Amino acid sequence: MEQDTYQYDEVRGSLVFSVSKVELETEGDEPVEGYFELEEQNGLETEGYIYSSNFRMHVIEPAVSGTDVEVRFVFTSLGMIPGDVLKGNFFIVTNRGEYVLSFMVMKKRNPLD
Repeated sequence: MEQDTYQYDEVRGSLVFSVSKVELETEGDEPVEGYFELEEQNGLETEGYIYSSNFRMHVIEPAVSGTDVEVRFVFTSLGMIPGDVLKGNFFIVTNRGEYVLSFMVMKKRNPLD
C-alpha cells in the first residue's frame, strides 16, 4: 500500500494584544463590560476561541476571526463583597498560537464604610 505524503506551509504569525493585563474595578452588583484587542502583525487571518478561567468573567463572543479582533467581555460581581479581589486568565487558542492574558477585578470599598 502506497503511503500518501502531504506538504503544507505553516504560517503561524504572531498576535499583539492591546493590554498586557485586564484590570477592572467594580462597585455595586451591576455587571461591568470591557474589551481588549488582538492584532495579527503580518495581516494574516486569525481564527480561534477565547475562554475565561472564572465563571464571573464571560466572553461575549468566544469564537474570533479576522486580522484585528475586539474581544468583548462582561464581569458579574454579584456575591462579591467590597475589598474582594478576583484574579484569573483569558485563554486564547488560535491558529496563530495559544496565549494567556491575565485579569484582575477588585470590588471597591464604599468610602462611607
